[in-house]
Amino acid sequence: MKRNFCVMFLWTVAALTVSAQSVKELGSIRELREQADGTAVKLNAKCDTVMPTLDGGLCLSDGYRIRVEGSGLKSATIIKGQLTGIVTKDGNAKEGHSFPVLRVSEAESQYEVVVNMTWWYQVDLLTYEQNLAAASGEYVNPWAQIPTDPRPGIRTVKSIKELKKLESGTEARLMLYCDTVLFAKSGEIYIRDGASSAAICFRNSGLDLQEGMVLLGTVVGRLDVVDGTPQFVGTANTVPDYFIVTDQSPYTMPYIEGSGDVQDSYVDDVIVTGEVVIDSIADNSGARQLYVCMNDDSRLLLSDYYGFTQSPISVPSTCDGLRCILVWVDGHYVLYPLDNLGTDASPVGVAPVMHRQHPSVSSTYDLQGRRISRQPRQGIYIRDGRKVVVK
Repeated sequence: MKRNFCVMFLWTVAALTVSAQSVKELGSIRELREQADGTAVKLNAKCDTVMPTLDGGLCLSDGYRIRVEGSGLKSATIIKGQLTGIVTKDGNAKEGHSFPVLRVSEAESQYEVVVNMTWWYQVDLLTYEQNLAAASGEYVNPWAQIPTDPRPGIRTVKSIKELKKLESGTEARLMLYCDTVLFAKSGEIYIRDGASSAAICFRNSGLDLQEGMVLLGTVVGRLDVVDGTPQFVGTANTVPDYFIVTDQSPYTMPYIEGSGDVQDSYVDDVIVTGEVVIDSIADNSGARQLYVCMNDDSRLLLSDYYGFTQSPISVPSTCDGLRCILVWVDGHYVLYPLDNLGTDASPVGVAPVMHRQHPSVSSTYDLQGRRISRQPRQGIYIRDGRKVVVK
């Protein structure tokens, strides 16, 4: 009896050992794609991105891509940890193509979400696979199309979040990982990071960029902090030689309901509101300013910075789905509308008409001749050709 128990124990240990050996531990999606159908694997994800596909599925990307299926995986997230599952094929007779798939076992996987993102495009997985097949199964790295910036002495940062942490005045080379142009007008370009979803205003870059462009590569500029807001400013080293435009497509904008939903990640980003009331409220000095009054009784300052509203509007008035840029100025949020409020706002009851001038009519400059785009701080400025002291 004792002997039989020992034999059974040894068989159990052997079976567990074989089972453990049969699961391949992999460190990249490239290795994963090379596995045979039915292979049990453990993939070590190192900040890999879960991306939505055009056909409503999900794929995982670390440069290479593979379709993934698993109830716990969420679109538009960056994950790290270990995914355990089976490699298989997803036949698609209509297209005559099979996608490699990792069917994830949620119970056996251990991973965490590092970043939640806001995606503006979906992956065309079929085209991706066809490109791989056309290249004899070898992945074509899009970075290979871009010359490496050889100029020494310029600090490289990998994201807009990292860029914003630099000391003001620092020149840096920003890595563009599918960064999207959110808005471009009058020398100002708002771009959103493809990795962290942070955004920043790129000012006076001299680059010919349009809304919706997706950029890959590197670009050089200088970080300046203007009125407390980080900006990326063009320098003599700002050239279009080291990035490419990979796409030009619509993007998804964050949606805010009230101040409780306003997050740091939205600052310098293009957002859209729900139905809001626009009203004129007197500040501490008695001057009246426009505010967007949210449905939770909070309000955000509204500034027609780009001059879209050249016709008078009635206040209070309602506006449904206001598209604007959210910025942080002197300790409070400000909304820059990207739509003509004079056309989109509907009067509420009987209210006086508030006339606002185009920003170019009255401009403020500092003593170095730079135009001040936001509320000036304490100091001496030039406004309409006259010296003005702000206390």
